[in-house]
Amino acid sequence: MTSSGGTYGFRTRPVVGEAELNEIERFRVHLRQIPELMERWQVLSETEPHPNSDLRLDDRATEGRHLTGGVHFALNFASDNLRALHQQHSGDTDYPTPFVASYPLARAALEASSLALWVLHPDEREDRIRNHLRNYARELYEETVLRKFALKQASEARDRLKVSGAVLGKSEREFERWKKRHNSRVADHAARAGIPNPMDSRRVGYGEIVADATAAVGLPPSHGELVWMEVSGLTHPSLMRAMSTMKIEQQSDNDDGTINVVMTSKTDTIATAVRASVLNYMTAIDLYGRRIRDPETGRAH
Repeated sequence: MTSSGGTYGFRTRPVVGEAELNEIERFRVHLRQIPELMERWQVLSETEPHPNSDLRLDDRATEGRHLTGGVHFALNFASDNLRALHQQHSGDTDYPTPFVASYPLARAALEASSLALWVLHPDEREDRIRNHLRNYARELYEETVLRKFALKQASEARDRLKVSGAVLGKSEREFERWKKRHNSRVADHAARAGIPNPMDSRRVGYGEIVADATAAVGLPPSHGELVWMEVSGLTHPSLMRAMSTMKIEQQSDNDDGTINVVMTSKTDTIATAVRASVLNYMTAIDLYGRRIRDPETGRAH
């Protein structure tokens, strides 16, 4: 069953048609891979990298902001969202396929699995560190914007919040020290790796990360970026994106330039996003398993 949204509420409808039933079955094939992949990641995440492995050497070049720390977080983040998707689409006939609730989970899983793959995929250490630092710079920028905004709001509402000038000044100084420390770390790591400081260049975004990760699994980069753009729009309450990607069934014409419709979740949209997430997640896990091993002996520890 799947969910529908009309002008005045929700209802469920049975899935009909051979094409849609086949799409759902293909979708569930990918969902059934998730528990096994998570178990594999659990084992790998607890395996100590070999001293001569790619990741151990990557970490030596990124002390203070280890490359593996970022990869671990991304894969754990992907795991959590994929697990939630698996539970959400468990096949329980009493619980219909959500109308839009799957899209935020699919987007988060796609971004996180793509980020891990994007960092792990390059064979050259310099390129892995470059991607790691570009993401570090992206996160630093976004966190800086948030903290500056929070301090600005606290300053403007200091009387209502009963925040003293001394407390506010201390928070501002701590923020500047925090920003300087991270800026210096990015610059230091870039200099040690012999690459340009990513703080001085264009910031990377998730569209580019997903596109590059998609290329890493042998698919056209634009395919992954398009999937990411679609589910991103459906993560937010965008009526225009919903009208362009969901099933629309006209119910009546109001004779005033408007119509009444039933909008139904489109199986292939969420299925494509989940397939892309699972493929990137699986590839990233396999790469992680390779990069924790000694290149010569194949041993992990």
